[in-house]
Amino acid sequence: MSYSFNKDYSTLSGISIPLNIYNSNKLGGVYAVPDFLTADSTISDTDFFIDFGDGTIIENNLSAFHTYITSGNYPITLVVTNSAGSFFRSNNSYIVNIT
Repeated sequence: MSYSFNKDYSTLSGISIPLNIYNSNKLGGVYAVPDFLTADSTISDTDFFIDFGDGTIIENNLSAFHTYITSGNYPITLVVTNSAGSFFRSNNSYIVNIT
């Protein structure tokens, strides 16, 4: 995937792909699981990455796990590309509060 990772994904078109977040809000691990089964039907042959908001990017992992080492509020963003090479971000906003 040839995308310049950055923190401002607002220029990307939104698409309906839920991202399930599992965490305890304590320092430690967070799972981010994209739900492609209920995704917008225009996405197929998809590459994707998950930006965990602290500089960590995980690509093409359907059960991405990340450990935060500092307390704070972190936006988690799902970005996908279709077979035509267009990039989209999830319509939903996700923020985890790690204490």
